[in-house]
Amino acid sequence: MNKLKILFAAVLTLTVMACEGEDCCVYPDECPTNIGCTEEYRSLLFQPTKDGQAVLLDSYYVKNLDNDNIYNFTNNDAHDRLAAYIVATDSQLDEVKRSGSTLRFVGSANNEVVIEQDFVVGHDCCHIVGIDGPFYGGN
Repeated sequence: MNKLKILFAAVLTLTVMACEGEDCCVYPDECPTNIGCTEEYRSLLFQPTKDGQAVLLDSYYVKNLDNDNIYNFTNNDAHDRLAAYIVATDSQLDEVKRSGSTLRFVGSANNEVVIEQDFVVGHDCCHIVGIDGPFYGGN
């Protein structure tokens, strides 16, 4: 019986030691409650192109394929001049999985869908993070 207790204690100790890293969590999409975040507001952008030229869109929306939410954004003048469109902002932090959610960008010109592009967007518990996709300006 003593050997069984020692074996159990050894296995428990090794398990705890192995799961001390950030990537080893019971609930990997949960965030710590005592995290300190900066006050900056982040956005992820996309600049659709065709033949190397930026594509100007009349309208666009982004659909979260995990929960079917639709996001409509208003670009500022700088984004309009660059033909760069918002894919996600820190406002969607609670609606994407930390490990990543698929968002579909759908853009129209002349009443016709001219581009559909999927992105994987997650977060670091403070800010939205681009995981996969052709984000404008890198990530």
